[in-house]
Amino acid sequence: MLCGFLSLVLIFNFSYAQHLGAISGSIVDKETHQPIEGVNFIIINTARGAASDQNGSFVMNNIPVGSYTVQVSMIGYSGIVRPNVNINSNKLTQLNFYMEKSVIEGKAIFVSGGYFEKTQDAVVSNRTMDYEEIRSDPVGVYDIQMMMQALPGVVSESDQSNELIVRGGSAGENLFIMDNLEIPNPNHFGRVGAGGGPINLINSDFIDKIDFFAGGFPAKYGDKQSSVMDVTLREGNKQNHEIKAEANMAGLGLTMEGPLIKNRASYMGSYKKSFLKYVIKSAGLTAIPEYWNGQTKVVYYINNKEKLTFNFITGDDIVKVDDESRPDLPNADLVDHHGNQATYGLTYKSLFSSKGYFQLTLAKSSSEWNNDIYKIVNGNKNIYMSRNNIEEDSYLKGQVVYKLTDKVTISAGFNIKEGAYSMNERFDEDTLYIYYYYNENLDKYNLGFSSVDQYNEWIDSASVWYSSLENIEPQKYFTSNGDYFNWLSDEESERSLNPIIGVYDDNPLSVSGINPGLNHNSIGSLKKYSAYVQFKFNLLQKIKLTLGTHYNNIPFNNTNQLSPRFGISYNINPTTLINLAYGKYYQAPSYWMLLNPFNIEHGGSVLKSSHTEQVILGLERYFSNDIRATLEIYNKEYHNTPVYYAALTPDLFDSRMGFDDVGRGNSKGIEFFLQKKYSNNWYTTLSYSNSRSLSEDPREWKNGSYARTYDYGQVLTFIGGYKLRFRKYNWYNVLRADRILKNLLYLPIMPSDILEISFRYSYMGGRPHTKRHYEPTFRRWSYDDDWNTERYNYYSRLDIMILRRFNFNKINIITFMDLQNVFDRINEWEKMYLEDGTTEMAHQYKQLTIGGIIIEF
Repeated sequence: MLCGFLSLVLIFNFSYAQHLGAISGSIVDKETHQPIEGVNFIIINTARGAASDQNGSFVMNNIPVGSYTVQVSMIGYSGIVRPNVNINSNKLTQLNFYMEKSVIEGKAIFVSGGYFEKTQDAVVSNRTMDYEEIRSDPVGVYDIQMMMQALPGVVSESDQSNELIVRGGSAGENLFIMDNLEIPNPNHFGRVGAGGGPINLINSDFIDKIDFFAGGFPAKYGDKQSSVMDVTLREGNKQNHEIKAEANMAGLGLTMEGPLIKNRASYMGSYKKSFLKYVIKSAGLTAIPEYWNGQTKVVYYINNKEKLTFNFITGDDIVKVDDESRPDLPNADLVDHHGNQATYGLTYKSLFSSKGYFQLTLAKSSSEWNNDIYKIVNGNKNIYMSRNNIEEDSYLKGQVVYKLTDKVTISAGFNIKEGAYSMNERFDEDTLYIYYYYNENLDKYNLGFSSVDQYNEWIDSASVWYSSLENIEPQKYFTSNGDYFNWLSDEESERSLNPIIGVYDDNPLSVSGINPGLNHNSIGSLKKYSAYVQFKFNLLQKIKLTLGTHYNNIPFNNTNQLSPRFGISYNINPTTLINLAYGKYYQAPSYWMLLNPFNIEHGGSVLKSSHTEQVILGLERYFSNDIRATLEIYNKEYHNTPVYYAALTPDLFDSRMGFDDVGRGNSKGIEFFLQKKYSNNWYTTLSYSNSRSLSEDPREWKNGSYARTYDYGQVLTFIGGYKLRFRKYNWYNVLRADRILKNLLYLPIMPSDILEISFRYSYMGGRPHTKRHYEPTFRRWSYDDDWNTERYNYYSRLDIMILRRFNFNKINIITFMDLQNVFDRINEWEKMYLEDGTTEMAHQYKQLTIGGIIIEF
């Protein structure tokens, strides 16, 4: 199909003459964001160059298509090298540079360019990535959160989710920012209170750069306790309109950009809709996901010192079970899901002084979850839980950055937020029944088991087994007589058909702690206030020091917290640095936890904000301009983590809802990261972590600690890639010009103008889980008294991606084929405990090939 579509290109007789593109962009001071005039911009290994004008802008036209390495340099600033910049036919490639001053004893010096751009104000555990690095990573469909999982200290929840679990943390501990807008969860099919999902909303084609902090992040970031992912979007083309269409197994996408007012206002917009339901239906699967999303950015320059930026992103997703017959999961819970979210905001930015800038953002985000959880009983949908939750945040935030002297910079900001919520939840009462089983020796039904092993032996020896208890109705075939059930004489013939089915007593057993049911509706709001101040010092030419604090105030739970932040970096020599950071990081509980009415009903109090206290020591070494290694050790203490009330009692059947903030824990580890940036046609990264994450047991009758949920132990990620430029070979150009043979180029394994081959290997130790025991008398599973003593098997997966580029006179075509889990390894995800006492292992993704095509007009 793909080959046939590409062949249509030939029908339109696109020219194979030399194809040209262009580069434009801006160069600004990293701290003050002031434009820098007179910066040299060159394309390495060519005679092409340009210089930035008084607005910090540059443009270079008529560049032959291909992949280049570019460099910017100027006396008094540290230069920057940007590799793997792709120039496409009739297209404008945008590059933005943030240059850092370099001064010794008041005298300007020339510092040669480096491949590694560092995040602003952070000294440890940080990475900056550009658009091409994201596009070259073989995680499939360019998911920016999955790419972060290749960094040290960051692990995944599962193949089915891009949740960022950082240094022994949990879901929902990562702060996600896009152009100064806070997005609660930028993913489809996300859970309440989490930050991940299977499909990311962000259009990666809009991204200029990503700053990621795995810990020790600066004072400007707050209300998250583990990590920060700060995404900066580029601006739309101010000169010409561009269109890009994309199709892959996930769906169809369309992207447009161009000028609204030439050289003054621009726009970018995208829309994507899935057609996974057609693929899944044809494969005979039952859970059908559907989704669509849209994203827009509009920029208007009031003058060369002021601009307005409007961002909007939204998504909608649905999961329904089309075929509700699940023989593979007897008595399993089924879910119908509908979710919707949107974030939008307006940002005003002013370069009010040659020494700094001011930024003000007014924004709103909203998320809605609708879930029905049910079972199929006699062919009918029995909904026993419904949830309709809405969370909204409206906020005004601002910050100012000002350079007091060449060696001292101050920054400060505030955030005023109002959170609104609507919580509508219904649970059917959870009734506990006693089940009786047929005893052939006694010819009667009684409990008959002194252990679950006897129950399992009894199941194994039986000749007939029913998949669901609902196959037999209580009292239809049996009548009560004391402590057992006698077979009714008129149903004697049924005995051979139902020799071992369990039936339940008409009179439910009353047990303390069983959920009596819930019908809860509440609407309200709360306010959050925060502010920060930070000083950055450049001392003695070798020391960079940041001192700051972040303040949080939440009247609802009487929160008043100061979070000190400290970071220092010392240059041992020109290629080696030693870095140290310390900080406290507070995080308010998610609304569904903080506002849960059962927190107080069960004798507790309003939840406090949880927080971590982190210390990180690191060594950073540059072996060449394009090779860097870091080695870090860290200690991370958890305090006031929410814990379910039901987990704090010895009652096996306690199903009370609500939380108490008694959780404590610790995570410590060592991390190694080696990266070779793209040069000489190849790149690679190696990430290794060895850690131990424990939680203190919160139960009064227990002592000691247990492994945290994502205590994987050892984690390894190895990534590499190689780029081939076939257009420089005469034989390829002859083949490409032949009217017949050129059709062969569109076969998946054939060469292309530019071909990139990349791989990604991931290894993780076994994830902990708690052993469960089956209670046949009640048909319930109970947890072992010792938590997380078992581990799943280790995780291992290799992905390979082939990306090919074709340049024509008026359009460009990019195709990719991503082979995931090359060796088809069966990676365990989670053990499923079914109502009949059996278990099944749910697995992560098996071998899967994803293909797609992008057409740029």
